[in-house]
Amino acid sequence: VAAAERGHRVTLFGTSLGGAAALHARLPGCDDIGRAIAHLEIRAEAAGVAMRLGRRVDAAEVLEARPDAAVLATGAAMQVPPGLEGALDLRHAVAALLASDRRSSRRALLLDLDATPATYDAAELLAERFAGVVIVTPRDAVARDSPLVVAQGILRRLAQRRVTILTCRTVARSGDGTAELRHVLTGEVETLQGLGLVAVAGARVPRDALAAP
Repeated sequence: VAAAERGHRVTLFGTSLGGAAALHARLPGCDDIGRAIAHLEIRAEAAGVAMRLGRRVDAAEVLEARPDAAVLATGAAMQVPPGLEGALDLRHAVAALLASDRRSSRRALLLDLDATPATYDAAELLAERFAGVVIVTPRDAVARDSPLVVAQGILRRLAQRRVTILTCRTVARSGDGTAELRHVLTGEVETLQGLGLVAVAGARVPRDALAAP
């Protein structure tokens, strides 16, 4: 939008508009994100942005357009730490849940290595679909990086959803509906059972395969 409004001829390649933000917009209480994406789409169309959407893009297609400059906004993928058998990165878990109306009588475990509001919005979705949700974080609190008012809202909503928060812990192993937690300060080990999902909001690795070509 900014480039087109300043007079550049802009072509936008991609599978869909919004990327990870569009997924975030479908989480409980996140309609404002969807409205922001829709607003940007209207501005892009008004500024004359040509949109080539609905398919995966390769380098040849970009180079065929002979751009003076190419901007890669390809995002990043969440990583699942080793040893967590059957665990899903949180984005894949959310996408799978939103694709169906499935409910589970088991609990969901969310390993929070991310601490962004999107992680806690996703926890609210898990609370709607599972009998219980346990957030595990190696930090001494959740939402610590958010502004105070935002953090208070997050904590209130998690409490209303009866989400259990276990701090100063990490998940050492998981599989077959169980997870082994380790206290990061004492080394004490405990086991959670009856899990229907283990999801990880983890570190990011850039999707930069198009950068070299």
